[in-house]
Amino acid sequence: MDFRTLLHRRSVRDFQDKNVRLSTVKESLQDTCFAHAARNLQPCRFIIIQNRHVIKRLYDESKKNILSDIMQNPASPI
Repeated sequence: MDFRTLLHRRSVRDFQDKNVRLSTVKESLQDTCFAHAARNLQPCRFIIIQNRHVIKRLYDESKKNILSDIMQNPASPI
């Protein structure tokens, strides 16, 4: 990967409904391991989930937890 592209990164929220090659995902994850971590105390662990049903369940559960946290503490900087 050309690391100069990391300098111009941006958030993407308009995703296409298609699969990404596993080799592309693995290459991207390898590149992210070069990113700085606080005093190198943050270990990198990745789980690749390709099953759309599992992804949806994780999304729903995460959203539920975030909303619950906000309700309990509206000032929380989530």
